[in-house]
Amino acid sequence: MAVLINNGMMKFYWLSCLYLICVCLLWWRHSKEDMVNYKKPSKEQKYNLKSNMKTRCYNENYHKTRPDYEECTVCDE
Repeated sequence: MAVLINNGMMKFYWLSCLYLICVCLLWWRHSKEDMVNYKKPSKEQKYNLKSNMKTRCYNENYHKTRPDYEECTVCDE
């Protein structure tokens, strides 16, 4: 028994297979440690983050070297 498949169907089938292979390879290379072993930041890390954000947004000396942060603001949340 022969199955007749036209060229359009065959191209679609192979492109679908290649797409799935690429997606699987990208997922395999993705670091799953970040998702599984996520740890909440410590109080010190949070403080450092807020401090660095305030420095980037409000320090005039920092704006001289990085002018792209001149109009930056930090919200209260």
